[in-house]
Amino acid sequence: MKLRAVIPWVWTGLVFAVSLAILLIAGFESSDLSSRVDAVGVVLLPTLFSALGSLIFTRQPGNRIAWIFLVVGAGTVLESAALLLLSSEPDSPDAWHLLAAMWLSTWFFYFAISLLLLLFLFPTGRFLTRRWSWAGWLAAVTVADLFIATVFATELGPSEGDWVITNPIGFIPAPFEQDYSVFAVVLGIGLIALMLGGVVALVVRYRRSSPLVRTQIKWVVYALMVFVIVFASRLFVEQWQKNSVSNLMFSLSLTLIPVSITVAITRYRLFEIDRIISRTLAYLLVVGLLAATYFGTVTVITSQFSAPNAVAVAGSTLFVAALFNPLRKRIQTAVDRRFNRSSYQAQQVADDFAARLQGSLTIEEITDVWIETVDQVLEPEVTAVWLRAEERSMRSPGRV
Repeated sequence: MKLRAVIPWVWTGLVFAVSLAILLIAGFESSDLSSRVDAVGVVLLPTLFSALGSLIFTRQPGNRIAWIFLVVGAGTVLESAALLLLSSEPDSPDAWHLLAAMWLSTWFFYFAISLLLLLFLFPTGRFLTRRWSWAGWLAAVTVADLFIATVFATELGPSEGDWVITNPIGFIPAPFEQDYSVFAVVLGIGLIALMLGGVVALVVRYRRSSPLVRTQIKWVVYALMVFVIVFASRLFVEQWQKNSVSNLMFSLSLTLIPVSITVAITRYRLFEIDRIISRTLAYLLVVGLLAATYFGTVTVITSQFSAPNAVAVAGSTLFVAALFNPLRKRIQTAVDRRFNRSSYQAQQVADDFAARLQGSLTIEEITDVWIETVDQVLEPEVTAVWLRAEERSMRSPGRV
């Protein structure tokens, strides 16, 4: 193996080692990073991004997405280290390591800019045309705006804390706290433009591309939709109480984005996406309908029949359990008709073929049914069936 191909995997090993060291230090000394879910994310996210970037680099060395993943993995490690340093009160207001930690703590915005830029580069690692290269320049301007505003701010401090650090090289007072600040406006416009432009770029690439590229794009769109749903659910849940389960789901949905990009680029089990989408939609609909049925049944039993809560819960549970399988089959069939046509049509063809074989048929009639089914589904140039008993070959009419 060439040295160039080994370097990304060495990089991934270093990222994992540093992440694990941060986890061990945070687990014993820091109360802010004591949550087990967050601690696992400290190791999982940077290592996953780095490993997937190395895998893409091994398969497609010229793909820029590999380098973005490698940089994101390293940057996420540095952000975790910075948050660990900022988890306690500073001993000295002029400590340089705390200044560096404050600069690195804004990596989340760099992370967001990188993911938005991926929408323009996926799956080839290049922009669709030269006209779309504006996204690269806008991302560079947004990164420069964030870097300047962070490094040269006069005072720096954590978002949740009552202490600030005086920046000896700072000359920009509160760049993101002033109303209509130039830095805040540039950052906001850059993020919004990259997000909207990235969605448009995916749509345009989807319309202009081959079925293979369209299938690759489906993987990314699926991951993004799952992330958006989980993120919105997390915001809704945390209005009342912070939940470790919601944090875990958020971390898993976030990791689904780079995994889907890697699957699409490496084309590993690529065409399974239609089946995954149909199953996801079907089970979401089933769970939603069963939940509504359950709560509705409990309400009706307790209000109309004045039954005890235990009886209402038991009856509703049995009713929902009996309803699950028939409802799942009906919804799965309906969803497959729209989102998994190949599987649905294959089942339809098999059912029609089996129905036509009912009854007493001669060998010639069975052959005719078989040839007609193959011609209808696959449309081959030549269809032939070798009949050993007859020692002859029958060809489909009209085929050469």
